Amino acid sequence: MAAGLTPNQIMNMIHALGQQVANLTMQVTTVSTDMQAIAQQLVEANQNRPAAYVQKPTEWEGTQGSTEAHHFLVAFVNWASSTGGSMNQWVPAVAAQIGPPAVAAIAAGWRADELKWIKAAMNLMKGPACSWALPYLEVIRTGGAPFPTYVDFEIAFNK
Repeated sequence: MAAGLTPNQIMNMIHALGQQVANLTMQVTTVSTDMQAIAQQLVEANQNRPAAYVQKPTEWEGTQGSTEAHHFLVAFVNWASSTGGSMNQWVPAVAAQIGPPAVAAIAAGWRADELKWIKAAMNLMKGPACSWALPYLEVIRTGGAPFPTYVDFEIAFNK
């Protein structure tokens, strides 16, 4: 027991502590209710937005020239990067750090899930382009990654 405190003072302190716990509980309940309301608003907002802002590119046949191949890849990247979490990974923000080692700030955002991009691009191929993609699709079918990165896929595609 603390020296110099009367039983009445201790009872008053316990009572005050109880009131503070009750106030804190009410505040946590209010924050929780507000968060649930915000989450519901986000769900409703997402239900009302269009499924796709950017249309999937038309299938690539591989019979056109290099300009058309470039157009296909640019349209594909535009579409794939707009698909949100279905073909991309969310990367949280990283704050800059000064001093050794210095770290540059990285904004939060969607980053390409490169294997998904490669798979999707190959599934948009038909005719001669599909024949070119077949060995790589077989690698995917067996659980492998046909290219280490999406850039490597683009290099092979452009050959």
